[in-house]
Amino acid sequence: MKLGLSRRLEIGARSGAGRSRAWLISYLPFLLFFTYLVVGNFVLILPAVYEYLVSPWTHWNALAAAALIGFFGGRADVVGTILSSGSATLDIRNGCNAVHAVLILSCAFLASPVRWRLRLIGVVLGAGVIFGFNIIRLVILLVVARYLPNQLELFHVYVLQTLVLLFVFSTYLVWTKFVGRQD
Repeated sequence: MKLGLSRRLEIGARSGAGRSRAWLISYLPFLLFFTYLVVGNFVLILPAVYEYLVSPWTHWNALAAAALIGFFGGRADVVGTILSSGSATLDIRNGCNAVHAVLILSCAFLASPVRWRLRLIGVVLGAGVIFGFNIIRLVILLVVARYLPNQLELFHVYVLQTLVLLFVFSTYLVWTKFVGRQD
């Protein structure tokens, strides 16, 4: 007879030796999340990872934001990670490229107690969704920089950073609802 995880935890928790194991299992996703996050942050600062993953990702952010501006009839230029339109210029750096938002979301997916196939699908789709959201964020920042330059810090640091975190959390909640029906 195959027992579900919650039933196994319940049976294990009844025995004295099983209590410590049940505690560990109940906190395992939390522990894995922070382990993945710490390891991921160290990996991101490796020179090869920065050169071949983070730097191109940041450049793609700038290119996609310029393309979105062009789609709506505006004009934006990209040089490396610098996005400019008219008198406004943004230098997209770490923290503004959504790499850490993708890392946080990916760690949450990887630490979730579901099948690995669903975790990996979540990582790939989540990275795409966060990338798309960040492009919209960059376009908003460029518009604010051009037309309301004295409000740029407010939008950059407070409004849009908060929205990024809320979006990451919301994306995870939607994913958990989806995988709950799949697993």
